[in-house]
Amino acid sequence: MRSDRLPARVGEVLGAVGRRLGLDDAGAAAAVWSRWDAIVGATMAARSAPTSLRRGVLRVVVPSPAWATEIGYLAGDVRRAVNDSLGREVVREVRVYVGKVPERRPAAPRRCDADGSGTAVDDPLEALRRARAAATRRRTPGAGSGRSPRRSC
Repeated sequence: MRSDRLPARVGEVLGAVGRRLGLDDAGAAAAVWSRWDAIVGATMAARSAPTSLRRGVLRVVVPSPAWATEIGYLAGDVRRAVNDSLGREVVREVRVYVGKVPERRPAAPRRCDADGSGTAVDDPLEALRRARAAATRRRTPGAGSGRSPRRSC
């Protein structure tokens, strides 16, 4: 039990807010969204998206009635795959509806070179060369204001 003098943890506060909004477990919903491709496979993920997870009901949007029928037939498999991915039963039912499926873009890896210019380098040897050059410039007297440049990435 937490003392009244200690501040509440963010997870506790968000969990309480989520429950008031009908979200049983906001962390589980976030995990489903972030793992959707791995849970249902690339083909199904390209044509569907989870839209809500409330009171054990996972709602999934698809672009056409044909896909709604297909995923409707596979609803039990989707439910099992989601629950297996989460390691516990969170989804009791999958409901599919036709609508606009949001475009899913994988997050681009954030890369930054040593001098803070934001110009990414794919070749590790080139990145190392540039990092050494940037470090040398910082240590060389009279090579600027003496402060490191502000990173833009």
